[in-house]
Amino acid sequence: MAAKFGFILIVLMIGTVFLFGCTQQAKKNETTQIPVFNESQGNITTNQTQTENNGSETNVTIPVETRKAEVGIGFSSSASTVIGKGLDSFNVTIGRIEAHGPDGWVVVSDKTATIDLKTINGGRQQVSLAKTTLGMYDKIRINVISATSVYVTTTSIPGVMTGKRTTKLTIPASIVELPLNLNMTNDSDTYSVTVTFDINQIDPATISSFDASSAIVTAKTIRFVISFPVRII
Repeated sequence: MAAKFGFILIVLMIGTVFLFGCTQQAKKNETTQIPVFNESQGNITTNQTQTENNGSETNVTIPVETRKAEVGIGFSSSASTVIGKGLDSFNVTIGRIEAHGPDGWVVVSDKTATIDLKTINGGRQQVSLAKTTLGMYDKIRINVISATSVYVTTTSIPGVMTGKRTTKLTIPASIVELPLNLNMTNDSDTYSVTVTFDINQIDPATISSFDASSAIVTAKTIRFVISFPVRII
């Protein structure tokens, strides 16, 4: 009886060792399933597996945000002598304005504005303020929609009753491309671009066309500096 009981005990011990060994081998051969990030779809999938590697890391490169700065576009006119006698107004209507820079041609103004070149003689009328990418800009393109001169013909009572003649001028080119020298380097600065038309030679009695291609474009940086008074004790 004792011999039979000893035999059964030995069989149970051998079976236990065998089952333990199989379990450890299964764990060793098991492949760890790790969720894989699918960059093209932007979601996480678990239908793919990869062997866990504790010695390597995946670095994701995040694009740097494009830096921009404000640029203001304005118009002016110049005349070294008194503008043609009898000129009441000289209105030019401007449409889309584009600048050529690091991103190619970009729109800096997409609205319509009318400028009286007589009124802004020696001054400046701003038509837009936009944010564009930092960098070098070498050209500006302007859509000239129309130009009209108003000429005073007679004055019955000075300052009260006048006779005027309005002339719609022809435009040699509706799209004018002008050289620009604007280097935007700091996103905390504001940049100013001024297109100046020379109206020194305008004779309102005979003028019939307006050529904007003779305009001169200037650019400057407007930097705001805040200073605090220093008190010496």
